Amino acid sequence: MGIGNANITREIVRLELAGRILADLLRMNTVLGPEAAFRALNLQVPAIPGRINLTLDRMPHELRLEDIDVDKLPLGRVVMAMYDFAYEQHFPIGIAMYQFQNELELVEDFVIHLDSELFALFLHDSFHTRSAGDAEWKALPALYAMTQARLRLDMGEDLMIDDIALLAGMAEKSVRNATNATGEGQLHVRSGEVTDWIENDEARRWLSLRRGFVPTHFEEMSAVDGEHPESLNSLFELGCYIAERWSALCMTPEMVHEQLEWPDAKFDYLNAISANPQNIDPHDCGDLARSLLVSESWFTSQVMTNLYPHQVGLLLQRKRKCETALPQPQPSVNNDRVCQRVRFTLHDGTELFPIRMKNRQSGKVAYRLSEGGLEGNKSDKAIEVEDEDEMITLVCSEEKSVRLSSADNKRQGLYRKGGRSVRTVELDGQVI
Repeated sequence: MGIGNANITREIVRLELAGRILADLLRMNTVLGPEAAFRALNLQVPAIPGRINLTLDRMPHELRLEDIDVDKLPLGRVVMAMYDFAYEQHFPIGIAMYQFQNELELVEDFVIHLDSELFALFLHDSFHTRSAGDAEWKALPALYAMTQARLRLDMGEDLMIDDIALLAGMAEKSVRNATNATGEGQLHVRSGEVTDWIENDEARRWLSLRRGFVPTHFEEMSAVDGEHPESLNSLFELGCYIAERWSALCMTPEMVHEQLEWPDAKFDYLNAISANPQNIDPHDCGDLARSLLVSESWFTSQVMTNLYPHQVGLLLQRKRKCETALPQPQPSVNNDRVCQRVRFTLHDGTELFPIRMKNRQSGKVAYRLSEGGLEGNKSDKAIEVEDEDEMITLVCSEEKSVRLSSADNKRQGLYRKGGRSVRTVELDGQVI
């Protein structure tokens, strides 16, 4: 039996990926010898502790699961970006879909074709994978299948029945039953010589009726001073964002190096930052934020969250425990376009409120919400809601994204309840 999507967490994916890397390293060490194995995996010293060199020169007894740091490997960064796309419905900022699809080739052979008996023996060896517990080792194939299904949908390709089942969170049998239904609930399929398929437009229509389906959220890269996305959800996305933001600002690493007046010795480090964001020195966040024209606090929070997710999580957990449950005072805002009943508090402490915005074409003043999905953050694709109560229901109960602003109007953006950068959402002074 396969592992359910609800049971696939980031921690499980990290654990399984580390296990597969370890198993493949041990397999090649056994079959090819240590030097060939080392070259074949292209592992750098920062990827695995230095003692791996000694281990590879001997029998691979001492190597364990916890020695593998997946975030230090290109493969690991791609896999975690896949998780955000497949299960968080968030497409990485700063990369085109065809480029992201090409990145999956790095994952395909490693995840799908590592199925030899020798590989299986390593995965179930209690010494090397002791910290894995009772891992099923099925999360990565499931993640890969979900990623491919969502990519096919978003790239306008036709889909198979199993793709539809994954995206809708349904059993394949239930989806097949829907092909015999009547009315709008019927899924129309095309029959081929080998298999049946569903045209992309029909797949989108039918999935939009399913409660278990959430469309992908895309966010455009902005070159406006001070504007930035809600969050950067992975090291992969952090690297893509840096490269694309510099490009949008018509900046090259050479120009950034000159602007920051860094010593020549730091140029290679700067030039490689977008491809190797795991090497960012936190002390450089202020300078890098200045080159990107974004706030230092926001950029630093993205870097620290992605470099040290466990430690940052512990700090936030501690902070939440220390917060009082008493209602917070309402903001002093002299602006009738701001809804003071709803307050979003971000992890960096910023407080934001839903704001009515004027549509320059129609002159209509309304709250601007988004269904998510392709181009969901563009003004011509937004949902304009004039009634405050209706907006509150859509935002607080249905978790639609809404345009927010700080009390001083210095920070605005599109956020949703449950977003990774949102710590709490309050309605009438009570956390919901």
